Amino acid sequence: MLKIVLPLLLMLTLTGCGSSFDPQTAADYYASLEAVTMEASVRADSGVTVDYELLFERCGGEDRVTILSPDSVAGVTAHLKNGAASLEYDDLAVETLLPGLHGFVPADVVSGLLDDLAGDVPDAWGLQGDELELTYSGEQNGVRTQKIVWLSADDLHLLGGELYLDDRLILTVSIGTFVT
Repeated sequence: MLKIVLPLLLMLTLTGCGSSFDPQTAADYYASLEAVTMEASVRADSGVTVDYELLFERCGGEDRVTILSPDSVAGVTAHLKNGAASLEYDDLAVETLLPGLHGFVPADVVSGLLDDLAGDVPDAWGLQGDELELTYSGEQNGVRTQKIVWLSADDLHLLGGELYLDDRLILTVSIGTFVT
């Protein structure tokens, strides 16, 4: 009997059925993060595909995103705080407007994912092997949005995500390092 039950339990756990994950645990974890540093690879596709390497830092209520590549924009840093943004390059800072859709451009995609994880309840979640998959859906400015986010099941660290506007994949994010 144990030979039959144990494999069934293992199979249910790996497929996400019977998972005891509580999304509030992830929300509490991300809401409590005061400082985090991540390296992220972002593929943006708005008809033209561009790959970015980013260094993301959150500390003291401010997010700072430095573009590491492509070379044509490497070194540009975006400071995001209280819904406003400024760009910095070679010690020159200029004010800029955030895009109309928070979290859907390379400069603020990691900020948007962290904000969702800290404050929103996912529409769906499940365990896929050793990763948690969370899905957030909504609407911004008349556009249907969806974010599929992957976390490590062991420590809840952000692993990556896919972002969709009106069912079209526009951003793919992969997190290389995650340091709290």
